[in-house]
Amino acid sequence: MNQWKRIVFLGLSLIFLPGCGPSKPEGIPDLYPVKVTVKNGETPVTGAKVTLTTANAQGSWSTFGETDALGDAVIQTLQGSWVNNGVPAGDYIVYIIKMPDFESTPMPDGLDNDPKAKEAFIAAEKKKLDTLVSEIPKSLSNAGTTPLKLTVTSDATAELTVDIAEYKK
Repeated sequence: MNQWKRIVFLGLSLIFLPGCGPSKPEGIPDLYPVKVTVKNGETPVTGAKVTLTTANAQGSWSTFGETDALGDAVIQTLQGSWVNNGVPAGDYIVYIIKMPDFESTPMPDGLDNDPKAKEAFIAAEKKKLDTLVSEIPKSLSNAGTTPLKLTVTSDATAELTVDIAEYKK
């Protein structure tokens, strides 16, 4: 009989456990699905951070996503520890950021005792980082310069496909 009690308890726990997470914060409107696809020609861009922002900063939440192996980002809304798929209805500016791959050189032993050598090492690492160029054109990486816009409504999934090759100069 004890085994049946455990099974029933486990079953009930699995049913009610999903409701134990943080609840939707007050003031967040209904959310609607948004998908942004980022590609470079026919090649998907993976690991790009996609952010949606409004011109008039309507709320205290953030909307973001990260592209997967297919170049698709499902956009989520976040406030504090609460996060959920979808975005409130409205007009958005879309910008995309992707940090270039960078492998830093470990600092050699003894540089802590030689301030000039340490400064030269740090300057060389910074120069190496500065020469790297992001895969995403600068015009798309800033909310103030991006031409990308998206309207989210309750009617259907809002979708935007961005071919970064069209924005490279």
